[in-house]
Amino acid sequence: MVAADLKMRGAASVAWQIADLDDTAQHPALLHHATETLAVWMWRTCAWSAGDQAAAEADFAEAAPILHTNFVSAVSLLTWLANYCVEQHAGVIAAISSVAGERGRRSNYVYGASKAGLSAFLSGLRNRVDRQGVTVLTIKPGPVKTAMTAGMPGSEGLPMQARSRRRL
Repeated sequence: MVAADLKMRGAASVAWQIADLDDTAQHPALLHHATETLAVWMWRTCAWSAGDQAAAEADFAEAAPILHTNFVSAVSLLTWLANYCVEQHAGVIAAISSVAGERGRRSNYVYGASKAGLSAFLSGLRNRVDRQGVTVLTIKPGPVKTAMTAGMPGSEGLPMQARSRRRL
């Protein structure tokens, strides 16, 4: 869907790859593949797992995957990307965080903590690379209709589906 949208807007070619970003050991190979086969100037990362807050409260083994997906794996990939872009003296890195990281909420504080950490990391990364021709953009969408928000009080009034949001 994103590829079709980019082509409609004039992109000569669009390529994409599905990868398990939780497997941080594959990040260098993933980046190598992308840089060798594509003319990439903008990178977008999006990974999230809301997990089960109640289970995460009772057992860190349930919280760890939420933190790994939303923070650790993102930091790994972003570090590799930033180093590559600095070598090129060019690039745009856009990463999706969340407004959930703005304050700790009882209903999703593990997820929120992971996104707060990601936003802080991106702020520091931005300061590190901004004078080297690299732009870092933190995207913090507000609540949208997704599987994560389904059934939450007030979710029926959310403005648009996540699929629609991508087209903006």
